[in-house]
Formats: sequence, C-alpha cells, structure tokens
Amino acid sequence: VAFEQIVSYDISKSTKYYTFIKSQIALAGGDEKALLAIERKMVDVLKNPQATTDAKKLLLNELSWMGTEYCHQAIIDLSSDPELSDEVEFALIRLQKAN
Repeated sequence: VAFEQIVSYDISKSTKYYTFIKSQIALAGGDEKALLAIERKMVDVLKNPQATTDAKKLLLNELSWMGTEYCHQAIIDLSSDPELSDEVEFALIRLQKAN
C-alpha cells in the first residue's frame, strides 16, 4: 500500500508512507533479499509516469545509499528530467562510490 500511495506524494502533505518505507528499509537491514524487494518497488515508482516529482526525489535519496546495480538504469533514465537532475546526479555519485 505504501508504494502505491507514495506515487502521489506531495512534500506539503503527510509523510506517513515515506516514513513507513524508511522503516521497512531499516527492518530489512542486512537481509539482501528483503532489501532487493524494496528496491524493486522503489524502481517501479521511479518508472511510473504518474509518480510525482516529490515522490521520485524521496526515493532517489533513499536509493542513493541503499541501491544496487538493479536501480542504476532507472535512475539514469530520469537524468533528462530537469526537476530531478540534481537528485539523479547525487544518487549516481553515491552509488558509484559504494560499488
């Protein structure tokens, strides 16, 4: 439900779904299979044309430190969006340093 709701995220409204997603990441810490499942859902949101810019910015920030090779292409695909270019660059730099 949280990933379905985060698609319409507006920074001026409730952060409950974002907070839930962050808690799921924390609970999955160290469990590569669980983290990959979360990452896949995050990538689905990034690829969703209905997802808000705010939603994508939040998830790019999370993926910047916990993402794997799986998310790289989805992040690169967002680089042409001027509203996301800073977040995309930040995420790619952090992911490159981590890998």
